[in-house]
Amino acid sequence: MKHFYMLLAAIALEVSGTTFMKFSVTHEWLIGYPVMLAAMACSYFCLSKAVKKIPISVAYAVWEGLGLAGTALMAWLIFNETMPPIKLLAFGVIIAGLVMIKKGTFKVGCD
Repeated sequence: MKHFYMLLAAIALEVSGTTFMKFSVTHEWLIGYPVMLAAMACSYFCLSKAVKKIPISVAYAVWEGLGLAGTALMAWLIFNETMPPIKLLAFGVIIAGLVMIKKGTFKVGCD
């Protein structure tokens, strides 16, 4: 279970790092870049711990897919970027794909 938590931490750190990347070019670069670099480095560290037990194909897909959706959400909330319905549909498709990848990787049911 701790590997799942490491994956969640990796996702949160990636979203934070990417958000600070945008912050660094629009507001204060002296704070933004160091925080971005630290968050992204920690994200990769947590991801490397997660793939010890989670298949890398699943871990990377979940990390990237949820990271993308989380980053778009932060961009919408913090930087007022647009979120048209087609973009929401695309994120729904990404999430559905992640569910299918997970279902196809692990056995479901009783043996």
